[in-house]
Amino acid sequence: MPFALVGSRTTARRQAKGVGITVFSTSYGDWRQVCQWPADNPSFLVQGRAAGMVYAVHGDDHRLTRLSLAASGQLRAVQEVDTTGTNPVHLALDSSGSWLLIVNHSGSVVALPVASFGELGSPAGRVELTGTPGPHRSDQPGPRPHQVVPIPGSADHDSELFLVPDKGLDVVVTLRLDVRTGALTTLGRVRLRDGSGPRHIALAADGSAAYTIDELACTISVFTVAAAGRLTLQAVHSALDPDDVRDFRGAEVVLSPDGRRLLVSLRSGAGDREPGGPGEDYVAEFAVAPGGSLTPCGWIRTGGIRPRFMAWHDGALYVTHERTHTVTRLRPDPATGTFATPTQVAATGSPVCLVFATDPTTTGRGAPQPAASDPNHP
Repeated sequence: MPFALVGSRTTARRQAKGVGITVFSTSYGDWRQVCQWPADNPSFLVQGRAAGMVYAVHGDDHRLTRLSLAASGQLRAVQEVDTTGTNPVHLALDSSGSWLLIVNHSGSVVALPVASFGELGSPAGRVELTGTPGPHRSDQPGPRPHQVVPIPGSADHDSELFLVPDKGLDVVVTLRLDVRTGALTTLGRVRLRDGSGPRHIALAADGSAAYTIDELACTISVFTVAAAGRLTLQAVHSALDPDDVRDFRGAEVVLSPDGRRLLVSLRSGAGDREPGGPGEDYVAEFAVAPGGSLTPCGWIRTGGIRPRFMAWHDGALYVTHERTHTVTRLRPDPATGTFATPTQVAATGSPVCLVFATDPTTTGRGAPQPAASDPNHP
């Protein structure tokens, strides 16, 4: 049975109204709640390769929980580990499913071994990010890595390459994971414009181009990706609607399954604790040329306020709204590509992440499944 797992903010510090992780059955198109797992700020999720495994980091904390997802949709915590940093904000598996990389917003990336049934071992690799902070007084006090994403096609029998956008240092860092030992090393970095605040990154399916959503500047930075994960900045585009004069922060960036359009979400308000609004927020749409360059297409209302996360699934774009406490679906017309009016599919407190889980009885190391929370695997 297919499920959608929604992670939420839960603490008063975040002005949140969530409970934890809410599981919805999506068998017949309509979303039906089947489980709520209470927890503090399960703010990012990824499905493991082992049957029924889900991993969740707890924002503003230092913990990661391994969960078992039953065929009924019920969740059960089976392991808790320390991320060896504070405020873990993202996690991703390597292509073999043998290593789980975790980003701590406090400035580190760690690699944990994953056993055949999903058990996590102690950290085997760790990188502390350093450099000159950007000029934003409150949001760039030092390193603030926000995501870790594998470069498609970079894995071999010795290593795999990952990109880490760092909002605090205005850089994107290339990391090498030694797949035999879990050791992490820094291969290089590219600097963006001062005050950009790169938050998340999406890569072309062949790994030749990369796009960051720059949270503070609300821009899209376009890069070519060469050997050894070397990035070269090619262009910068504003994601803002010139007719909307509200303050905004960039949030998420995704490529469509066919790679022909890039979408980025914009959250009204000057920071995470802002209420946003008063009107709907939007997604900026760009056409992607064969060489990876972008052409602005327009702005699409999402049906809610503060769209923190987006994911493609079954030909539609799903958006979580942290302040209006909804998940909406935006479905493009098959002939024209124009998005229809957003449809609300679920209501749940302060949603910030969404994973479409495959059947927990069939997922396994022998048949790896992409993590739907990863914007590069819609």
